[in-house]
Amino acid sequence: MLKRSHYAGSLRAEDEGQRVTLCGWVHKTRDMGHLVFLDLRDREGIAQVVFPSEHPGLLEEAKKLRNEYVVAVRGLDYYTKTIFEIVTGESGQQNAVLGGGRYDDMMKDFGGPDICGTGFAMGVERLIALLDFKPEKRKFVYVIHVGEEAKKRAVVAAKELRAAGIEALVEFSARGFKSQFARANKLGSGWVLIIGEDEIRSGLYKFKDMATGEQRDVRPEGVVDLLRPHLEG
Repeated sequence: MLKRSHYAGSLRAEDEGQRVTLCGWVHKTRDMGHLVFLDLRDREGIAQVVFPSEHPGLLEEAKKLRNEYVVAVRGLDYYTKTIFEIVTGESGQQNAVLGGGRYDDMMKDFGGPDICGTGFAMGVERLIALLDFKPEKRKFVYVIHVGEEAKKRAVVAAKELRAAGIEALVEFSARGFKSQFARANKLGSGWVLIIGEDEIRSGLYKFKDMATGEQRDVRPEGVVDLLRPHLEG
């Protein structure tokens, strides 16, 4: 019985020419005409195995493999001259992100045309895991309104803000003041523009900076001018 000599994720460029034994399950198969590519997955990663397509029933048999099977393959010996690997600075066996090389004879050896090529395989999931996503905080205004007339004015205010290139959100469902304010805070709005009955009577809307907590009164026609310095900064 064959025993595993390597894990798929532990194969390295220095293993060129060695005969290795991998134990895993078939993750994907691709019939490229003269060659059949088989991705063998185990707990450490994926190794790409290449077979000549003339092997009787190979692709059909490969598609049936889903559980643990032992497969003996030659490790990296189809590459010539150049083999490369990109690894992270992290320690451990799973630090390889991309690997590949040049192969001058592989196509011809497997019955294809006598041409050379260069190829590589990349661990997409591993690459994504390494990315440090730091999305830029959106700068937008959440317009809070209470009452039908306030709702109409909120729509007008949002339209004017958008026309000036400032993102604005308006609540269209029947929510109370506290509910709208909580939603604005949850969505991470930069500022809140408040329009209610008192604001309509006084002709002054309330403008609140959510980062500093500062609140001030502003005339409807002055909202855009008030926001410009914040956006430019």
